[in-house]
Amino acid sequence: MTPQDRKMLFGLCNLLELEKEDVVGTLTKGRTTSSSAMTQAEVDRAIGLLKAQADDRFGKSRGKVIHLCTLCGMHTADGKPNYARIDGWVVRQKAANPKGRDLYWLRAGELNHLVTIAEAMYRRSLKPSKAQS
Repeated sequence: MTPQDRKMLFGLCNLLELEKEDVVGTLTKGRTTSSSAMTQAEVDRAIGLLKAQADDRFGKSRGKVIHLCTLCGMHTADGKPNYARIDGWVVRQKAANPKGRDLYWLRAGELNHLVTIAEAMYRRSLKPSKAQS
């Protein structure tokens, strides 16, 4: 297991609030609970399954944040989301994201709070400014 794989596996377990030993034991069919004893194929499978689970659990909220940010002008010239700019905005939202995580790594509570902030930002962008009145 590479250091990047270890970081990804532990990060996904923390994000999904799962015990690493339980995940490893399940994926190795009880052969081991130590991540260092996993084969590379088992590691790759574990990371893939955990990523899919995280996407299922948080995908709609993440998509909503991306959509609202895009509507508020965080897009490329061709209208596609500017992910670097969106991630920069997410990191700066200290009320919802005190640890300064990228959008993909936010936990459920942080993500729900961020959706509320993005909705408020979008509503403000719809109001005419005093200069236009």
